[in-house]
Amino acid sequence: MALDTSTATTGAEVSACDGLLGAIISNDMWLSWTPDCSGDYSISTCNIASFDTNLGLWSSACAAELICEEDSAGCAGFSTTILPLGLVGGTAYAIRVGGYGGGDAGLTDVDISCTSCVPPANDECAGATVLPAGAQTLVGIDTCLATTSADASACDGATAGGAGVQNDLWYEWSPDVDGIWIVSTCNISAVDTNLGIWTGCATELLCDEDTGGCAGFTTELAAVLSSATTYQIRLGGWGAGDSGISDLDISQAPLTNDECEAPTVISGEGNTAFDSTGATASPSSGLASDVWYEWTPVFAGDYNFSTCSQADFDTLIVLWNACPLAAGAPLGFNDDGAGCAGFTSNLDVAGLNVIPYYIAVSGFGGATGTGDLTITCTSCLPPANNDCAGATPMVEGANAHDHGNFSTASGQAASGLPAFVDTDTPDTACEDFNGAPDVLNTDNWYSFTAPANSGYVFDACDAASYDSKLAIYSGACGSLTALACNDDGTGCTGFTSTLQVTGLAAGSTYLVQVGGFGAADAGTATITVSRRSGTQNYCTTAANSVGAGAVMASSGSTSIAADDLVVECSGLPDDFAIFFFGAAKDNTQNAGFNGVHCVSNPIRLPAVILVAGGSASRAVTNAELGGPGAGNTVFFQCFYRDHGNLGNGANTSDAIAVTLGL
Repeated sequence: MALDTSTATTGAEVSACDGLLGAIISNDMWLSWTPDCSGDYSISTCNIASFDTNLGLWSSACAAELICEEDSAGCAGFSTTILPLGLVGGTAYAIRVGGYGGGDAGLTDVDISCTSCVPPANDECAGATVLPAGAQTLVGIDTCLATTSADASACDGATAGGAGVQNDLWYEWSPDVDGIWIVSTCNISAVDTNLGIWTGCATELLCDEDTGGCAGFTTELAAVLSSATTYQIRLGGWGAGDSGISDLDISQAPLTNDECEAPTVISGEGNTAFDSTGATASPSSGLASDVWYEWTPVFAGDYNFSTCSQADFDTLIVLWNACPLAAGAPLGFNDDGAGCAGFTSNLDVAGLNVIPYYIAVSGFGGATGTGDLTITCTSCLPPANNDCAGATPMVEGANAHDHGNFSTASGQAASGLPAFVDTDTPDTACEDFNGAPDVLNTDNWYSFTAPANSGYVFDACDAASYDSKLAIYSGACGSLTALACNDDGTGCTGFTSTLQVTGLAAGSTYLVQVGGFGAADAGTATITVSRRSGTQNYCTTAANSVGAGAVMASSGSTSIAADDLVVECSGLPDDFAIFFFGAAKDNTQNAGFNGVHCVSNPIRLPAVILVAGGSASRAVTNAELGGPGAGNTVFFQCFYRDHGNLGNGANTSDAIAVTLGL
């Protein structure tokens, strides 16, 4: 680096070299410099300056002088070399170049070289730095001077543009206990790192780079490691330019269910895979190396808990009704199950209820390993509401339903529905595809007491885990009358169900059957009960002189608060019409004129309406209807004259059921 100090002034900074041989550092210039690597350096004008030079090295803010020198031995013309020790790679420094006296200025070069920059001793696996066993954190590892080992890695070129594990250092280490260990630079390195774990400097067990969740392309490895094995840890960079300062953390991964106070939550029957590697003893239980589960049975009964011939170590199983310090004696314990290979375990416990229990799977003498814990109910009974007589109360709002592994078919079929029901629950609504009776398989029963005179919706649409069926009945168990049934609700996924029924009476209790389409269809559901609102056509219309017949409709809303309902009839001859309403349906042939009588005990709405353009309409107030409440259903029909000489001059439309809302 060439400098010309001929026009430089003398800085005010005081130097330890000022006054040596009677002068101060004069005509000085300053250079900002950052070493790449940590080490000892030579900064020199020796034999390359044209004047008597002084040199100094300062902190980056020019606040502190670290070293200064003039007239170094062996340097002609009173030129100088300084030898600063222990400089930190990546840290900025200031180099001061000046003359001995006021007349000392001119041309010079400044030569900078590292005097200790050789690869560290652990640059290759054979020279790996030996670490103490167990958990630790290495702080400030500098890979700046590391070279790239020839050992091939599965991470070489793993990412596009990668050049293999570069600038690597090696460490030799053993766990102090068997278990899952984590080797990591995650979020603690300034370098894009690659990590590897090796054995014998010959076999790479695993490697990784750029672990998810780790900033700056840093890395974390997790592996099951043995305290009986010595491993080599390789720390390097992703590319040739990736070197610098990094920390390295080695820690044992905690088991999440190592203590009763933090168990893994499971329920019901089945297999649960476990790994007790790294588990510690629980002083409260007296067990060594145990893992814990909080388990709730789905049904009361007798249960078997087993690792029998399905674990790779000598196991023990213990069952408590609370964590040991609170529970006292365990409910059951087994060490070596009869006929179980490898001293594995088989525990039977009778009379368990549907409450949480605590299971410990431990190893004899502190042994650990992997296996399956199998839980089986050996005497489970169907739930209480498996049959009609045990119906569970259901309320307006959400009702949780669990079909249960032990529910059976009650044999009740939802066939024989009234010939005249809502169009969404015709008599065929629950029939099997082959037209078989409307059987609900493996069913459960609920009772529902209607809080008001109203129509109701029982809705499991998109809220059941299986192909469901719903039915509702009046009457008592053994003499039921089917009111409505639904298999697959319109627009519902997964063949789930929504059932609508009208005319339920306040204070009356009805029975609701929840089942599956087939014998294997079982699961859970949320059944939401709400009062109906909206309109629905029913009954049939008869042809008239202008077409296929008159059809009812409505506009406005069904809201009692809005009170803006309008009933409409279209497909009419231009004559006159009247509207009537009632609180119940009918389905009988009109006497003396065409059409079907669709409203029982009808009440006429005042005013004869002249038909124009084939349609008639009338606004209807809630007061005219007698003030029915939300959820009540009112039935409307139109009577009209037809002087087109079709039939006997009179006819009726179909009808609509209007369920009022708030």
